[in-house]
Amino acid sequence: MHIASANGHLEIVKELLQVDRRLSQVKGRDQCTALHYAARRGRIEIIKEMVSACSECVEDVTEQGETVFHLAVKNNQFEAIDAMVELVVQCLLANKGTSTPGTLDVNSVNQSGLTALDLLLIFPSGAGDLEIDGILSGAGALRARDIAHTNHNLTVLSVPAASESHDIVCSWTQKVWWSTSSSKGSETLLMTHEPLC
Repeated sequence: MHIASANGHLEIVKELLQVDRRLSQVKGRDQCTALHYAARRGRIEIIKEMVSACSECVEDVTEQGETVFHLAVKNNQFEAIDAMVELVVQCLLANKGTSTPGTLDVNSVNQSGLTALDLLLIFPSGAGDLEIDGILSGAGALRARDIAHTNHNLTVLSVPAASESHDIVCSWTQKVWWSTSSSKGSETLLMTHEPLC
């Protein structure tokens, strides 16, 4: 699974996931999963397939405590970051009012205490940095030093809304409370470790 994911062999990944979707969470060297390898190499179709089959796999971290966001940023895979943010948003919006495994905190920190945005700013590569910064910022990414000053690690993620209704839904999702509030054609997902309702 790891080799197929890293090399972009979509059909092999699909076949393996049909055998057992949990294969996407098998850890290899440095506690990396197949999704980690796909994120490092920017294999967007592989990422979509794996997250669709097993949304919980986005929660896996490496030996260094890095998420797929950390790895994609370190390897300048801005299209992969964009795809992962979109998948997480779709998962949250599709499962309003239910328990939703597979939510990924864009502000999670690795063992060094760095967020994905910190990695981008500390280790700039030039290639695609502005695009990655825009994607992360649009998803509510913060620097680790700024997270400590927010109220209960609040993360705001904005996405287009289908209507201008003002509904609020609170749900427990993998130790994270979230609320959606829609107004003026945009929807905001608030993610915090404390209930909003």
